[in-house]
Amino acid sequence: PSCYPHAAEGLLPPQFSNYSEDCLTLNVMRPSRISSQSNLPVLVWVHGGGYEVGSAVLYGYKDLTDIYIPHDIIVVTIQYRLGFLGFLSTGDASAPGNMGLFDQALAIKWLYENIESFGGDKSRIRVWGLSAGGASVSQLSISPYTNEYVNGSFEMSGTALSNWALGKEDDLVANSKLLGMEVGCSDNIKSCLKKKTIDQMFEAVTKTVGYKGEDVVLLKFSPRIDGDFFPAHPDVLIKNAKRKPVSIIGVGEKEDSFFILHGLAPYLHNIAVPKEEWPNFNRQKFIETIEKVLFLFLCLKENFLFRKSFASQISAILLVLCVIKL
Repeated sequence: PSCYPHAAEGLLPPQFSNYSEDCLTLNVMRPSRISSQSNLPVLVWVHGGGYEVGSAVLYGYKDLTDIYIPHDIIVVTIQYRLGFLGFLSTGDASAPGNMGLFDQALAIKWLYENIESFGGDKSRIRVWGLSAGGASVSQLSISPYTNEYVNGSFEMSGTALSNWALGKEDDLVANSKLLGMEVGCSDNIKSCLKKKTIDQMFEAVTKTVGYKGEDVVLLKFSPRIDGDFFPAHPDVLIKNAKRKPVSIIGVGEKEDSFFILHGLAPYLHNIAVPKEEWPNFNRQKFIETIEKVLFLFLCLKENFLFRKSFASQISAILLVLCVIKL
């Protein structure tokens, strides 16, 4: 089963996945004719989804086995708690957060201790992920809990240094307490929430923090510097890591297109192209859209948040992609 998402809107139809809180599983795919002495490299996939949605189930096994098994690479997919179940925090020792990352860390530790029984080489465990999965594998490579187990990382469209990979502390704590209050858990929030059903929690999410972010920081629940999984900021951990991370980092040519086209982020809705207009969205309409956005950017000077977020989009197009092409 998949781990529950942050909100009911993130649930997949039953034909694609079922859900349970008992979801901390991993899948090991390996060549059939190997022994415990084969010492094959291990590639661990960590799914993305903004730390709030996603599942290993979505990736299945066929494509992964077809691509990697013929090259004698063991592939592992893991799951971890998401949203309020994985990253709720009161900002103190009573609910420090980062449970989803500790789930990932436990999976990596288990692989390190047991992968030789599957023919894998524990000294060649490389972690690999997309978006929040990319940020997660970056975080796994620098945390003292997993640094010694991770031989390298492939970080796609996300790293530990991404601005969304660590939540705003005040917002994270406020969202956690607001959610708790909605279900009657003002004190001893962690123990109290364990007694609530998932339907009660989904209803509380709808009434309080909502499904989508309202500004550049889209995530309601995400990792934080807790003094434990992250003893310090990732900048410091990278510099002081006992085992220096070896990473390959990449981004897509049109990183924001998914969010803009689908209007998934409310702060980008002024840029979004409604789905019904896609078939007839030609060059002239593109120019008109750009002109409208530029007008908003230049004229609505009091709307600092919009100007700031739009500037970040333009910077991504004009700066990041130019650097990549170089």
